[in-house]
Formats: sequence, structure tokens, C-alpha cells
Amino acid sequence: IGCFAETEPEAGCDTSNLQTTAKLEGDYYVINGKKTWISNGTIADAAFVGAKDLNTGAESFFLLDREASPFDTNELHKIGWKADPTSEMFFEDCKVPKDNEMTVMMGKAFTDPKLKESLPLSEGMMTLLGQMSPFTALMTLPRSGMGLASIGIAQAAFEASVKYAKERVQFGKPIGKFQLIQEMLYHMNVLIETGRLLGYKAIDAIAKGSPEARRLSSMAKIYGGEAAIKVTYDAMQIHGGLGVSEESPLERYYRDARMMTIPDGTSEIMKLITGYSILGKGFSAYT
Repeated sequence: IGCFAETEPEAGCDTSNLQTTAKLEGDYYVINGKKTWISNGTIADAAFVGAKDLNTGAESFFLLDREASPFDTNELHKIGWKADPTSEMFFEDCKVPKDNEMTVMMGKAFTDPKLKESLPLSEGMMTLLGQMSPFTALMTLPRSGMGLASIGIAQAAFEASVKYAKERVQFGKPIGKFQLIQEMLYHMNVLIETGRLLGYKAIDAIAKGSPEARRLSSMAKIYGGEAAIKVTYDAMQIHGGLGVSEESPLERYYRDARMMTIPDGTSEIMKLITGYSILGKGFSAYT
């Protein structure tokens, strides 16, 4: 099990402000710092850790084998995603072989055919890694995935609502016959179908190595996460009192949906990335 460790207490979306450092000493980098809100951190066997290289001043990533390069963790508790442990991570003079630095690993991947074949990266992703920074390229995958995972949550809530609308009888007829319920189901269905198509388009762009992958994956994450919140909210309304009961899965869908707009880049940051991608150089909100 692996984890991707970028977020820090003082560097959430502002990854330029990383406090975790890596200093090259002989054949090893020595890493010191703290990460937070890291998925799978407590159970990870390996970690891909972002740190500022004190020798170059630039950010890089390092692959840590937990057994060879031990680090400590502390679990954090969330309102949703209960099946996914989230943690703080602590690095104190953590030694990592210099060959585990990302640019070294990527250089070998591009020049060694056997290693390239063994990597779990598509040709499209390898193309993106040559077009943009490794962090920017790699983040297209979780952001697209988060968008589609959000749609999965929304789909479950929608299907439960359709079933309930057919079975629940009020005023002598199934509530699905009321026009307000039908309108809610219509809007829920549209959000799901459009979010799914946007997610598929983002994945297709990644597979083809298209520079549009960054914009589309950001849009897919925004749309999917916001759609899931709206759909699960409406699903709870359709279910009435049952919708807010802990005996119903809807409360879990709602909590999980609310989580989706924050990890791997908040909706607000995704909108800034989308705007910059549309307008081009000179329109970054960060400068």
C-alpha cells in the first residue's frame, strides 16, 4: 500500500510553501518535516513524499520504503471516508537513497526500456510527464478519479431515491407521481450523466497525453464533487425522515460526498487552474 504525501500544516494548496526539506548527504537524502491529511499514511508500506531540495532550492519527490526509511504517523478523524485512514506523517532525519529522487527515477524510466515497461504508467502519462511538471502531470489522475468517485456516490444515492419514490406512498399514491419529485430526479440524473461524461473525457485526455488533461481533470473534480453534494442532499429530501436516519446509507453518502470537494485540490483551486488553462500564460492567480 502506498501514499502520496504533499500537504503540510502550512502548505495546503500552496505547495510552493513546503517546509519539509531534503538534503543530499553522500548517497542519501536526509528528509525532515511534517505532512498532514495524507490518505493511507498510517497503513502505507511506501510513500511518495514532496520536499524542498536544500541543494537546489526546488521541490522534488522522494520514494520512501517504510521499512528502510522509517517514519511516524498519527491518524486523523474525518466526517466521511471512514474506510480510508488519513494521517499526519513525521520525518526526522529520514534517510532515502539518492536514486529514489523523482527526476533520477524518471530519467531511468525514459532511458531504460525494461524499466519503462514495468512502470504502471500509460504512454499518455509518460507524454504528459514530458510536457509539464511531474506533480502537475501526476495530479491529473487522482483529480479525474475523484470526480468519477463522486459520481459513484451520487449514483448510489440516485438509485436509492428512484426505488424509494416508487415504493413510498403518501396521499394515496407513490411519491414518484408528484411532479416535484420527478423534477428532483431529473436534475439528479442530469448531474450524474454530465459528470460521468466529463470524467471520461478527462481520462481519455490523460490516456492520449493531451495537454488538455490538466484543465479537464480539474473540471471533472469540481463538477463531480459539487454534483455529489447536490444529489445526496436531494436524495435525503426525497427520503424525508428516513434520509437523516443513521439506519439509512444516505447519511454516509452525504458525508462522503461532502469530503470530495477538498482533497487533491479544493474546488476553488480547481477553478483557478481551469481559468488559467483557458486564458493562458500571464493569467495565473498565484503571481
